Amino acid sequence: MSKNDNATSILIVEDEAIIGMEIQARLVKLGYDVPVVVDTGEKAIKEAGIMKPDLILMDISLKGDLDGVEVAKNIQQSLSIPVVFLTANTDDQTFQRVKRANPFGYIQKPFQERELHNAIEIALYKSRKEHEVALYQKQLAKAHANLEEKVRERSAQLRQALLDVREANRAREEFLANASHELRTPLNVIIGFSDLMLEAEPGDMVPKFHKYVSHIHDNGGLLLDMVDDLLEFTDLSAGKVALQKVPYDLYDLIQVNTAKKKDQAEDKGLVLDHEIDPLVQRMQEGDPAKLSRVIIKLLDNAVRFTNSGKISLRVETVLEGDEKGFIRICVADTGVGIPEKQLNRILDHFAQADASTTRRYGGMGLGLAIANAIVRLMGSKLCIESQEGKGSVCSFTVPS
Repeated sequence: MSKNDNATSILIVEDEAIIGMEIQARLVKLGYDVPVVVDTGEKAIKEAGIMKPDLILMDISLKGDLDGVEVAKNIQQSLSIPVVFLTANTDDQTFQRVKRANPFGYIQKPFQERELHNAIEIALYKSRKEHEVALYQKQLAKAHANLEEKVRERSAQLRQALLDVREANRAREEFLANASHELRTPLNVIIGFSDLMLEAEPGDMVPKFHKYVSHIHDNGGLLLDMVDDLLEFTDLSAGKVALQKVPYDLYDLIQVNTAKKKDQAEDKGLVLDHEIDPLVQRMQEGDPAKLSRVIIKLLDNAVRFTNSGKISLRVETVLEGDEKGFIRICVADTGVGIPEKQLNRILDHFAQADASTTRRYGGMGLGLAIANAIVRLMGSKLCIESQEGKGSVCSFTVPS
């Protein structure tokens, strides 16, 4: 019979030639391609390997050494072709053997053409779906393996990147620390000798030279402060700074630190005052040196960026909320303020509102970053409220 390339191909395995030819004719009539009928298990295995049919109709009782159940197992293992059994045997033993062969259908002779057609279509549908599921599972397994490989590669890259960042940070911190220490020595010499020259008798130095030395002294001091800031920030970033816990007089601490910046404020025509809420206890426990450092940084920042008006340092007790009973320290100024779009990054190290700020007011942008790092070390956070052109308020809390 001629082969129809578009039709479903079926191999018939039937030991009785007349029955095999009758089934073949029925299937051709139904539109299937049935090129051959074989009567032994050996022929069935050979023909299935050559023909690769879409389905096999398998009689159980066959000529030769192999019966239909054994042949079906062999073909399904090697070729994965669906098998539908045809048999006149209805005993339980045969049925149990058929079940273990995992067939795609079972038809008992004699059968109607409609029964045969339905059994074949169901078997073909089931076979297609199982093939689709197997293909999907294979693709899924491949995708999963690829994903795992990509995750392993990415994880390795991230681990290496983290190691590289840590090494770069370590090298940077080591360089900054060494550079800061190396810079301090000549700066101290410059400042020290300029001090001696400024202390000289009026007649020992030409007036204009006295002015030059004064500039050297002042700028050397500014440069030394920058180096100290850099060294301090490096230590804070590296986690090398620890807090002390000792008793101290908060009132005296506030007064002393305000006095340190009073002359600098008055030189710019600014009013600098402080106010302490009477509810705040005078004696506290904590790290007075670090607290003073934060206050000095906030006052220095306020004086630097305020051209006219007032700077206020306020100390009050928090009366409500999660920090009830804590002490809040606020530094408010009437300075240039911070644009809203810059507020989120103003606490970053080396950050100022914009490049023109550095040119106009100087500094490296470490003041607030150092203050924020110390405040975080104290378990609090530095809060900044600002309005461009009207001033800023920096505040933080400490336990009482």
